[in-house]
Amino acid sequence: MDFDSKKFVPLNGTILVVDDEKAEKVGGIYVPENAEGEHMLYGTVLATSPFMLQDGKYCDPEMEYNDRVIYSMHAGAGNVIESDKKIYRIIRHNEILGKILLAEVAKK
Repeated sequence: MDFDSKKFVPLNGTILVVDDEKAEKVGGIYVPENAEGEHMLYGTVLATSPFMLQDGKYCDPEMEYNDRVIYSMHAGAGNVIESDKKIYRIIRHNEILGKILLAEVAKK
């Protein structure tokens, strides 16, 4: 099955992420493989959707297109699409562990 990420629109607070190749440097900081373990993955955000707060209001996620993010290898379990030698994941906004701020690190 061919998957076209440009034609996918996430709903209900989900985020479409494509897994990145394993990086040795993260924002200018070297992360040794043994410190990283197999529990974190790096990816690039391709699409986002607003999520609902407890008071019923919608809020945009803190990620946007092309942001690099870190998430658990179990994030989006069951929502994985493999196509064109890439792995896409549909992840809930609260499964993202952090965002890598490459531009801000480079300025310092």
